[in-house]
Amino acid sequence: MTTPKLVSRSEEIVTHTLGHILSSSEVSRQALRDFLLTRDVDIGEIKRVDTQNQGKRGGGIPDLVTYDESGAERLLLEAKFWAGLTSNQPVTYLQRLPKDKPSALLFVAPPVRLEELWQELRGRVSAEDCFDPINVNVEPEIRWCNVDEHRKLILTSWRFLLDSIAAQASSAVARTVNDIHQLQDMAELRGFDPPQRGPLTPEFPRSLPLLYGLIDDTVERLIERSLAEIPGGAYRPAVHRAYSVRYMTFCGVKSSSFGIYFRDWRTYHHNPLWFSPNPPKDTAGRREDSGGGV
Repeated sequence: MTTPKLVSRSEEIVTHTLGHILSSSEVSRQALRDFLLTRDVDIGEIKRVDTQNQGKRGGGIPDLVTYDESGAERLLLEAKFWAGLTSNQPVTYLQRLPKDKPSALLFVAPPVRLEELWQELRGRVSAEDCFDPINVNVEPEIRWCNVDEHRKLILTSWRFLLDSIAAQASSAVARTVNDIHQLQDMAELRGFDPPQRGPLTPEFPRSLPLLYGLIDDTVERLIERSLAEIPGGAYRPAVHRAYSVRYMTFCGVKSSSFGIYFRDWRTYHHNPLWFSPNPPKDTAGRREDSGGGV
């Protein structure tokens, strides 16, 4: 079982790694600034980066803080994998940002959590009289909005953020590129493995849409990399009381399937997601022909 302490530890490791990259690489700091500039927020030159700094204003401890040339906090970054929002997020953190210059609160999470987190973040902000979310923008792996004249709320995926930073690095800073790639691998591993909790708690139904989204995202990425194909460009889920899978031709193997195998999950405990080069069996031991295979 994955405990909240272990989940928090994963977020802390990734946060400190990102903080190290930004602190040691001017090109990565500029890439982060440019990433925010494309969302219409100029936080100025990033002169310093701190992790786990409560600051003078209190009100929670952001995972990462960047400071401009005057020492003002211009960006608060929160690393998320499977932990929920704290009571300070996002409202107290937004209140901590300067009111007289452009600034941003940036959440980074696995792609499958973006829709869930964005709804919760916007809901909490909308409930506050001091903020009014406007100019809402939604793209596949990033969402952002203004909460007042100067402060902005942004949510993006680890993949999208780190790809943006890495793209600006060059062969002249090969060490930084290597560090970013290692962080990408680390973030993807943390985002792939949702924490397992006790049976029939609210976390169980909450986890299923995340798993279904992860299945879809995995198959789409396999197709993008020419490792899998779906005749006709579409695929349907094969749903059974024992499994919920997607069919594809994987590396030339027809009727390959990837998805949730509930009996294997129950038997082997550690992982709900399984890949099989053959169609799954029904409860009588026969191979299913769901009509969704290839």
